[in-house]
Amino acid sequence: MSLRVTLLATALIALPATAQSTDYMNGYYQRGVESGVTPENPSDMVRCASYWAVWSQSAGQDWDAAFMERLSPDLRPAESELAAGYWAQMASDRFEDETGDSARFEEEVDMATPIALKAYSDLRTAPDARDRYHMFRVLGACHLTFE
Repeated sequence: MSLRVTLLATALIALPATAQSTDYMNGYYQRGVESGVTPENPSDMVRCASYWAVWSQSAGQDWDAAFMERLSPDLRPAESELAAGYWAQMASDRFEDETGDSARFEEEVDMATPIALKAYSDLRTAPDARDRYHMFRVLGACHLTFE
């Protein structure tokens, strides 16, 4: 999964940190955390894995360190990579348990990754904040909680 995300994410133009607001990113992320929405099935888990993978692989490349330091610790590259791996493993395990078919996981990744890349691209291109920061609402809903 990560190879496909890396190849697709590098096609996006680097985003200027000054054009984005960490307050908005953190705020939309927190709204997602507090929404009560959580991944309930393997397809949701793949979506979470894809969003986290796109963010983790792009964040370290497209944003400077000072900008990243102002983000929620959950959104920093190392934590994002952990979340991506966690949700990918959970989804893969659930698909295997429920269907005995690991190919279904790969099919879901192939569908979810372009959607996550579009959400990342919207940080630069979406005309309004609701669309621009959608990625962070999804990441918030896909935050890790180990209770």
